[in-house]
Amino acid sequence: STILMSCDYDPASTPELGPMTRTALRQLWEKRCKVVVTVLWNGGSVVVDQTIEEVADEFRARGVKLVDGVDYVNLGYKSGNEAVMVLMGQGIASAFPVDQHGRVTATLPIMRNVSGYSGFPLLVNISAGYPGTKEWVQQVNSRFHLPMVSGCTAVSAPEFFPYLQSGQLRGLLGGM
Repeated sequence: STILMSCDYDPASTPELGPMTRTALRQLWEKRCKVVVTVLWNGGSVVVDQTIEEVADEFRARGVKLVDGVDYVNLGYKSGNEAVMVLMGQGIASAFPVDQHGRVTATLPIMRNVSGYSGFPLLVNISAGYPGTKEWVQQVNSRFHLPMVSGCTAVSAPEFFPYLQSGQLRGLLGGM
């Protein structure tokens, strides 16, 4: 499967959320999933890109071939908050015409089978606040019925318990 992962945090939250991102990537790649990453926080794209490459290098050191653009892609940062989330429902390449490295998104092999949310069986959101888990539940899970799980800061977790209880979140990991 190809999984959508939105890493919505910046350097200030990296000590709390970086380990969640690394662990999620490890689990997904252990299961041979492909990962499409977005970032909706303007300070987060470089931090998230470094995390992705660190984990990819761990796998490469073990002899697992992971290729950027084929097995994973960081689409990078896009401003617009909820508007970007809704636009992605009309087409991922519409919202992110180029990736973090300036490559045309629609031409990447990983994007061949995913045009909108229907191409993903799951959204993994790692969130420090706004925009983040609440907005993904309200704009994407509710509208497009994309199942999702969340990793969030400790202070945010209690706000999301009702989403977990209602089934709008399939899993919730609060930070420390």
